[in-house]
Amino acid sequence: MRLRFISFLRRNSQEILLVVLILAIAALLRLFALDRFPPGLYYDEAANAVDALDTLRSGIWPAFYDTQGGKEALWMWLQAGVFSLAGVGVLQIRLLAATLGLLTVAAVWWAAREIFSADEDSASSELALLSAAVLATLFVHVHFSRDGYRLLTQPLVGTLAMGALWGGLRRRSLAWLVLAGALLGMMMYTYSAARFYVVLLAVFFPLELLLARPHSTSLLHRNFGSLMGMGIAAAFVFAPMGLHLASVPELITHRAQEVSVFNPTWNQGNPWVALLDSIWRNFAGLVWRGAESHRWNIPGRPLLDVLTIPLLLLGLVVAVRRWRRPVYLFVLLWLIILFLPAVFSYDRVPPMFHRSQGATPAVVMLVAVGAWEAWEWITHHLWRGKSVGGAIVPLVAILLVSGILTARDYFFRWGPSWDAYLASQPYYLELIDHMNREAEDAAVYLFPYDLRNGRFEHPDLQLFYQGSSPYVSISDHEGKMLAQLTEAVAGQEVVRVVDWKVGRSTEADPKRLIPALLTMHGMPLGVTADTSAYRIESFRLAARNIDFGTIPPLQPTELSLGDGLELGGFSFGTTGQAALSVGNPLPEGEYGWVLLLWRAADPISSDYKVSMRLVDEDRVLAQQDKFLFNGFHLGTSDWHPGEENYDVYILPVERAGQYRLQVSVYDPTTMKELLPGGLVLPEVVEVQ
Repeated sequence: MRLRFISFLRRNSQEILLVVLILAIAALLRLFALDRFPPGLYYDEAANAVDALDTLRSGIWPAFYDTQGGKEALWMWLQAGVFSLAGVGVLQIRLLAATLGLLTVAAVWWAAREIFSADEDSASSELALLSAAVLATLFVHVHFSRDGYRLLTQPLVGTLAMGALWGGLRRRSLAWLVLAGALLGMMMYTYSAARFYVVLLAVFFPLELLLARPHSTSLLHRNFGSLMGMGIAAAFVFAPMGLHLASVPELITHRAQEVSVFNPTWNQGNPWVALLDSIWRNFAGLVWRGAESHRWNIPGRPLLDVLTIPLLLLGLVVAVRRWRRPVYLFVLLWLIILFLPAVFSYDRVPPMFHRSQGATPAVVMLVAVGAWEAWEWITHHLWRGKSVGGAIVPLVAILLVSGILTARDYFFRWGPSWDAYLASQPYYLELIDHMNREAEDAAVYLFPYDLRNGRFEHPDLQLFYQGSSPYVSISDHEGKMLAQLTEAVAGQEVVRVVDWKVGRSTEADPKRLIPALLTMHGMPLGVTADTSAYRIESFRLAARNIDFGTIPPLQPTELSLGDGLELGGFSFGTTGQAALSVGNPLPEGEYGWVLLLWRAADPISSDYKVSMRLVDEDRVLAQQDKFLFNGFHLGTSDWHPGEENYDVYILPVERAGQYRLQVSVYDPTTMKELLPGGLVLPEVVEVQ
């Protein structure tokens, strides 16, 4: 075996040097600035890392993870192994992905060599080199090779399995086909779309048998016994995962049903129209217009670039013309069938290429076919011969043109952009770093969340937060907020409220009730962090145990401001109290709170804002303006008649005297007051 390998190196020394060159370019694109791009861990990446960390802590290595609707295990196993050796960190995740990406480039070279060697007229070495070069510089694969998604394992294991399959078919070797079977079984542990490799083989072998004349020359006929051995090996490796899925069958199709093109949520009642649209836009995404999402793409960028697009189209023409030859039939079916997971899902169209990653090796092989055909045509017509310089010229062209375009698009267009910042969510890592430095005893972090989007806790917190202060998610639904707030701060002295400026919680607590309640029962300590993504406000409570559900008594009023909006009652008092008292003098230099009860007597035509003011005879001493919302984020135009809602206003009181509270309601688009001059509440506010 060793002598055979040395002999191979000697016979193919130039090819090996070119493979090394390709891998060097691939490594540069996958490792350069890996600590900066992408800047953070997206939710799914961090959730996978949490599963890997749980595996290490528990010592249980499940065959299938039931988290997030079900996940194949291989990526988590690999991460757990890396974490056990190098600790838990973002860079460790990135390096693992980059390593798998590089291995996939090498695997594509080897597999293409094995596959095209089975076709007598093919230049297998040249096609293998060109295939590897295309993958090395492919923007999407570079992107995935720098991320922490389990789907990256699919093209690696799938390529190895297909290479071993064709190695076995070409050599008529049971050992090779058993290896292919083991890899096919392992492929089921990569990503759910890998199940379509079974469809690929189930379609290819019968179709190849039908095309063979006589049938005894078919690959299926000549290798039937060995292919049975391959199936047994695949079943043996897949068995642990298969047994688990058999015990929880809903996990097999749960995610597929959620995103299916046949789900009325996505197809709007027209499944066949949606399917045709998905077919067109997914395959057009190869050469015309790709995903609009910023997460994995520059919006609209197709999978290929200005050089490789025409080469793919030419490769497709060549492969279709040769479709009766088993190798080309196989590559075409590989492309079509492994694109079906993307075609059959309709939640993200145009495609983001993640569900069609299994087809990537077929795509780059077809590009290689087109590149080699174009180069042979050029050399035949210019030099009256073939293969001048072998594959070096088209290889260098791909590495230079596609490499430069990918480097530009990733490192200069996508990586430093604000969209990439939002897509990869590094602000959670920034927040956690701040929390680790700021954490203290008798303090708690509150994360208000938008009731419309549900509770959201980023897995980064489980991975990297090491402080002593607990953190609690708080609903902004007023029916839940008060009890949750009471429980969250029990026994704590300092409360830090995280207010998101980006992400799904940007509109959490639009009435800012949580800061208002903490001010009523404590003292604002100011903003301790303020970034482009979040701000942290801190408060010191007046007592360790406060019941936020106790609403101070209101002085009833029946004051109409017009357009069906009434003020049903009010009260005011000083802040910083464990048990609120109303109507007492306010201390100079502190804050006062005002509680108003609003009522919709009739339907209201507009969404109004309220200006709460502390006034004397001729000027405004303090003021707070904010939209008038109910507990479901709805403005006044969506209130139903008879609906009542509370709101709290915090006003600084800077000097002693006697003042009045003035309430003005106005339309923010026209700035016109409902009641000119507003309402002056009947109570006098005394500041001492």
